[in-house]
Amino acid sequence: MTGEKLLSETQCKNAKPKAKVYYLNDGAGLRLRCRTDGSRTWVFRYRVTAKEQTLGLGSYPVTTIAIARAKADENRNLIIAGKNPVAEKRANKVKRAISANQTFGAVAREWITHNKEHWSTKHLNRNESLIRLYLLPELGRLPISEIEESYLFTALKPVYDRGRKESARRSRGIAAQIFAYGKDTHRCQRNPARDMADSSYFRKPQVQHLKAISQPDVPSLISELQKVGGEQRLNP
Repeated sequence: MTGEKLLSETQCKNAKPKAKVYYLNDGAGLRLRCRTDGSRTWVFRYRVTAKEQTLGLGSYPVTTIAIARAKADENRNLIIAGKNPVAEKRANKVKRAISANQTFGAVAREWITHNKEHWSTKHLNRNESLIRLYLLPELGRLPISEIEESYLFTALKPVYDRGRKESARRSRGIAAQIFAYGKDTHRCQRNPARDMADSSYFRKPQVQHLKAISQPDVPSLISELQKVGGEQRLNP
């Protein structure tokens, strides 16, 4: 960064909010973003395969100029090594979440363990099956605090579109309970599955009730019911 005009602590400290977001450049892709509400955050701009991307490095003054520059240098080294800083940051989040039991999958398994003694075998098997088939493949390894409503929609839409409408709806309901458990155990702050409860896309399937027997068939049914022994073919 030799020859670059670097920011000073005074410039950062005295940056006042304006009518629009503006930036103070520190050079080599590092900038201080100043928002209209007075907050200031460090961002690092870089290019991978000719596409510009932006990576947040923390808020000022908690993240000082020196720390922001050190983080920018670390990410430049990643780029030199052929890695994408944004992808690396996401991968590290997943690793940390897995090690700390903060993933959706870990919370889901803990939720089942916490509740299964109060469930019937049928209810337990159904919940485990829906989670395994429709929720874990897309959401299992993600930090539960990072999951957005759109992620859940992406996971359940193909299930609904394949005709498994009730399975998709029940899976959303189970996900809502898992997120609620995650909130109660202080591992997430939102419940995107509950926010999706009123989605107009996942319509409730129309219930097909058994048809009533037609009037002309009633006498023959009564006749069959009156038979006994080996003649009785019905199993009430």
